[in-house]
Amino acid sequence: MRNSWKQLALVAGLVAVFSLLHYMTPASRPILHDVWRKLYFVPILLAAFRFGLKGGLATSAVISVIYLPHVLHEWAHIHTQREDALFDILLYNIVGGLTGFLAAREREQREKLRQAQKELLRADRLKLLGELSAGMAHEMRTPLASILGSVDILSKENPRPEEKGEFLEILKKEVGRLDKVVNDFLNYSKIEKKEFAPCDLNEVVRQAETILRSHPAGKKIRVSVDLDKKLSKVLGDPNQLCQAVLNLALNAMQAMGEGEVKIATGVNSEGEQVFVSVADRGPGIPPEDLEKIFTPFFTTRTDGVGLGLGIVERIASLHKGEVKVESRMGEGTTAFLLFPVWEGN
Repeated sequence: MRNSWKQLALVAGLVAVFSLLHYMTPASRPILHDVWRKLYFVPILLAAFRFGLKGGLATSAVISVIYLPHVLHEWAHIHTQREDALFDILLYNIVGGLTGFLAAREREQREKLRQAQKELLRADRLKLLGELSAGMAHEMRTPLASILGSVDILSKENPRPEEKGEFLEILKKEVGRLDKVVNDFLNYSKIEKKEFAPCDLNEVVRQAETILRSHPAGKKIRVSVDLDKKLSKVLGDPNQLCQAVLNLALNAMQAMGEGEVKIATGVNSEGEQVFVSVADRGPGIPPEDLEKIFTPFFTTRTDGVGLGLGIVERIASLHKGEVKVESRMGEGTTAFLLFPVWEGN
């Protein structure tokens, strides 16, 4: 509302200034009068674009009322100049009305587009919620069946000790699997944009490396890092970025079983993005699965949940970045996290 009043004051001020210039300029200076007359289009266009049809017509009408007496008085004896001025007054109203009409239509179309985008976003969220719910239900069905079966057997009178131990182990394993499904789902759902600050991707990788060395999979797999010492900073949340690097590295470790995972940082060829790459020498990802890997709950591992890469993609998106995966069967996979360079570097 305050901005509208400022723009209204600007329009009124311009009309007043140009009108004073007209009335204060002698009739012997026709060129200056032509200039002031043309400048009247400025407040008309401003009003039309900001306030629509009513604003354009109201401004052109006010200018006509203010300027017409000057035309009739000063140019009564010079027919050519008077006719030009009267024609310009006609143009004021045509331009004000037409521009205001078009501006109002454009604003209306923009609002419709905004509402359509809002509905589309809502539909996408509902679709994602449906996919997540269906995927979570599918992931939970198997362990729940195993738990119910084990409880049924353990509820029998005097189960054999070996039976009891076997089914207690199943219960422990499946409850752990359910806990992982729920935790991964919560992690996926709670990722949101925070107050981002400049951060160093090299520090993020060092933090991830420290965590990976203490991970059980780190006993069989060596993690090596190659950091660009002149790497520009990015705007983001270091904890979320670390989680993204960890998810990619853990995927690589689980794909290999043993060997080496290489994590590197650098700048793309255009110099507009910095990246973190995670490379393994695992079996690779089949081409038909490569487009599905970011789909929630899609996994090729029997013990996987399928939310890890989805989390990585969401984190990259929140940081105005992207994630790319290149893979060749039998040669391994390389994942890239790319982020725009922080402008404050």
